[in-house]
Amino acid sequence: MPKFTSLKRRFPHRHYPFSDPLLKFMEAEPTFYASLKLANWRRFKTIPRIITSHTPTGHSHSQDEIIGVWYFDLEGTGVNGHPFFKQDFIVNIGRMDREFHSYTVGFPTNQYVHQIGDFFNTYGLNGQYYHRGSRWEHHYLDVADLPNDRDLKSWGRSLRIQLQITGRCSIKQFL
Repeated sequence: MPKFTSLKRRFPHRHYPFSDPLLKFMEAEPTFYASLKLANWRRFKTIPRIITSHTPTGHSHSQDEIIGVWYFDLEGTGVNGHPFFKQDFIVNIGRMDREFHSYTVGFPTNQYVHQIGDFFNTYGLNGQYYHRGSRWEHHYLDVADLPNDRDLKSWGRSLRIQLQITGRCSIKQFL
């Protein structure tokens, strides 16, 4: 498990808006960290754009902060119809920066790691809550399908073009 200092070095605040409490939680809860695609850095390139959201006022979980972390999937770039882009949902319980939950597919669940279907059931009416006009999803086939966020789409286009031209992909040249 990476140490807090190495996580801070790997995800510097000037490029990745991960809070110190979230990075410390990743270190303290290795299963939580391992459930995130960012732990599988050979396959998933983390896009340094995070979108935060919440459920509408009056929802039983409206105090929770929903953190969307975006990735470019190097193995899923059109092969067998796999998506180009994927997303992890991290929930900052009560916006208190003390407890975080991840929602994922195909990973053993525990106190902090849950199945993606649980996210849609807990934080939406079958996923029918939206952020800036886009339905919450966790897989996107193309840049055009991504939420209407200029920076996110720009990163997505840049990484896809880089992979198509060079056969490799890195965000370091853009930082």
